[in-house]
Amino acid sequence: LRATNYSIPPADRLKSKGIAGRIIPAIATTTSLVAGLVTLELYKLVQGHTNIEVYKNGFANLALPFITFSEPIRAPKMKYYETEWTLWDRFEVHSVKDDGKEMTMKDFIDYFEKEH
Repeated sequence: LRATNYSIPPADRLKSKGIAGRIIPAIATTTSLVAGLVTLELYKLVQGHTNIEVYKNGFANLALPFITFSEPIRAPKMKYYETEWTLWDRFEVHSVKDDGKEMTMKDFIDYFEKEH
């Protein structure tokens, strides 16, 4: 039924199992590749490297096979009066007040105007 909906030629049970049998190893291979690359970058972070040129972005297409790396760029800094920020910065708001109740929208706006 799904094959008909997406204009895919229907396949019998044996052919479907063969297709699925190739998908599982491909997922496992891709997952292990990504986990390995992330771990290499995590080592750099734990070692305390601050130079952005040490870190790498990775791109992999196992169908070709093609793997390449590039250097990330710094997030552009914005300035609002005296405050500099990037898209990676965030606001931390404790939404539970001292009395145990959650903030209302008015409380949030008041907090935000007072703090920022």
